[in-house]
Amino acid sequence: MATISIHRALTLIAKSNETLAEAIARGVFVSSVQGYAVRRPTDASFKTEAELLTRIQSDTDKVESLLNLIAKLKTAIAAKNLETKVQFDGREVSITELLAIKSTLSQRKQYLTSVRQQAQRANTQAERAAQEIQRQVSVIQNPSDAVAMQKQLEQLNGVEVITGGKASAAETIARLQEQNEFLINELDYTLSEINLSTSIDIDEDLR
Repeated sequence: MATISIHRALTLIAKSNETLAEAIARGVFVSSVQGYAVRRPTDASFKTEAELLTRIQSDTDKVESLLNLIAKLKTAIAAKNLETKVQFDGREVSITELLAIKSTLSQRKQYLTSVRQQAQRANTQAERAAQEIQRQVSVIQNPSDAVAMQKQLEQLNGVEVITGGKASAAETIARLQEQNEFLINELDYTLSEINLSTSIDIDEDLR
């Protein structure tokens, strides 16, 4: 067995993926021969059937070996990530949970954008309603009548911006923004530090 850091394993996976893509693109896995007596490769770059079969076997072995390497490295990393605990945002979490949180960053950004857009629309509706109430009240000469009318119109047509909790829309947006900025800034740093300091055991021939 050999011990390597998760950072090293991730580097090996990245390189193996590149090599695998090239091996699949350039490899010969199926071909054909012509003639039943003297079997000649239809691909003129091969002189004999034996040479062609050797190439097919070599390319097939290479691809399957790389697939096996990537799977074993990812399995070892996943197992280690599940058992490795770190302090993050005031609580103990596994690396698996951190990766799960990181996978939601795109959706978190979309969520924040949607909340902002809806808050802007709701605020615009509230402002327009208030302006319309003021317009109707402004034509009333008697101040006491104007006050009474304004209260009545506000009861009927006033628009209030609401959220799902006690926090205002602005407070909700600020909380989501702060949360996203924290995750964006801290997640990669924490994962990078852990990947450098945490090791996995792999078969010697996988290095």
